[in-house]
Amino acid sequence: ALFPQFGVTELWNQIEVTHYRLATFVNETIRAIEGVKTELTAIRLTAVQNRMALDMLLAARGGVCAIIGDSCCTYIPAEDDEHGQISTAVAQMKKTAEAIKEDEKGDKTGWGFW
Repeated sequence: ALFPQFGVTELWNQIEVTHYRLATFVNETIRAIEGVKTELTAIRLTAVQNRMALDMLLAARGGVCAIIGDSCCTYIPAEDDEHGQISTAVAQMKKTAEAIKEDEKGDKTGWGFW
């Protein structure tokens, strides 16, 4: 190229755009997963309450498991609790978002000051 510095500038701009889009993607993904986590917690609570009510209604016949048999399930995994996969992933994504914010500040010392 006749003026190679213009190619470097274009590449720098593309890196900046990619960085911004990655930061936006991470932040929106965190927001979405936290919404799903809140909804999942409410759905699990509702399912347990419905199961308790159904067991009370069917107590005279032995309860839900007596009617359903071997496929009766009372365990609902709590992946949205403090140490579950959802919470752990969101915490890691928040750390990544913070690291991206720190990267945006840049290195203002040495050769990176300009």
